[in-house]
Amino acid sequence: MILSLVTHGRDETERLAALLAARLDGGETILLVGELGAGKTCFVRGLARGLGAPPRKVKSPSYNICHRYDGGRAPLQHFDAYFIREVEEFDRIGLEDFLLERHVVAVEWADRYPERFGPEAVWVRFEHVDEETRRLTFRTKGSPRLLAGLDREFRDGAPGSAIPAEEDEP
Repeated sequence: MILSLVTHGRDETERLAALLAARLDGGETILLVGELGAGKTCFVRGLARGLGAPPRKVKSPSYNICHRYDGGRAPLQHFDAYFIREVEEFDRIGLEDFLLERHVVAVEWADRYPERFGPEAVWVRFEHVDEETRRLTFRTKGSPRLLAGLDREFRDGAPGSAIPAEEDEP
């Protein structure tokens, strides 16, 4: 399933992520792809809010590789794959263990190691439209329930818009 949405500013990006987080039970992987400043960490703040964890604590995990946010209905593990040099590092970090323990895992720069993630993951590609506007394209093969109706729910609550997406791989 592919869904593309446009957000106008950080508040809408966070709100969209919170709507997605409301559908998560723990054990899901959200893979974030986009250039610097595209809104990946902002999106994770929304995931934290939607899970019930304090969003103000969310910051980029670039140099730490991982941050954990508790306080919600499922722990949120926020990874940054930018400085991970080889796919085996994911094994040393324990990414699989977090999924088995029913954590929500968000990985920035996941496109550096796409082979590491299965079809149940939700890919989110961020594209700059202008200084404040972003196009977020969601893709999943194995978890379409997470995206079903998300566009309608988002559209009903804010001026963001849904646009058609092309069928291609993340």
